[in-house]
Amino acid sequence: MKAAPTDARVRRLVTDQGGEYLSAEMAEYLRKKGIEHATTPAHTLEFNGVAERFNQTVLNMVRCFLHDSNLSHGFWGEALRTATIVYNHLPHRANGGKSPLHMWNGTAPDISHIRV
Repeated sequence: MKAAPTDARVRRLVTDQGGEYLSAEMAEYLRKKGIEHATTPAHTLEFNGVAERFNQTVLNMVRCFLHDSNLSHGFWGEALRTATIVYNHLPHRANGGKSPLHMWNGTAPDISHIRV
């Protein structure tokens, strides 16, 4: 599914102090795009609550998928991919009852292809 054009843009990128985001090339890219870069204190996951809650939600979905399907942990990657697809199709209270895909595309996603 191709995303529709949108006026939304990234205004601020908040990251931990991981080296992949602190390079001169990354700083230059963000500057050119007009994106503010903020970092959280090192080794303090509590400062990134939204991402941590998202990660916990998706990991719980993965565990449930694998348990319910009786598949081995070798399918963990596929279960993770499926969990993120399902998550992006689900409505969220924070989005006014709309799914992330609905917010992005402006129309409710077609879920007729999703099967157990």
